[in-house]
Amino acid sequence: MSIHVTDVVAGDAPQEIQLFQLGSHEDEVETDPAYQVGEKYLLFVRRRMSDGDPSVPNPDGTWIATAPDGRLERSGGEVNSFIDGPVTDQLDGVDIETAIEQVDPSLVAPSPPDQTALGASE
Repeated sequence: MSIHVTDVVAGDAPQEIQLFQLGSHEDEVETDPAYQVGEKYLLFVRRRMSDGDPSVPNPDGTWIATAPDGRLERSGGEVNSFIDGPVTDQLDGVDIETAIEQVDPSLVAPSPPDQTALGASE
């Protein structure tokens, strides 16, 4: 699915990314529901790596959330998690500015796997 990047909080990303997600709108994973057009998210993503060589980005150019808790929905000025996890336990329910301030840029890898924190919408 194509995701429009509105803000890069840490790391680097193009203005549009192709995000890999298990399932589909018809067959979604319970803890990772389908992205909704028009919704805004705070995502922690990285380039999806090649199955044949994990040091090389996948040739299809897709990105992937770093973990199931690497995705938070932005609504009403705050971020809300879909599942429990180390990241979401810290950020769930806080306002977007506080969430962005808590992103530690030193944790974002400058080279593959190109982990990035960004604001995005489908």
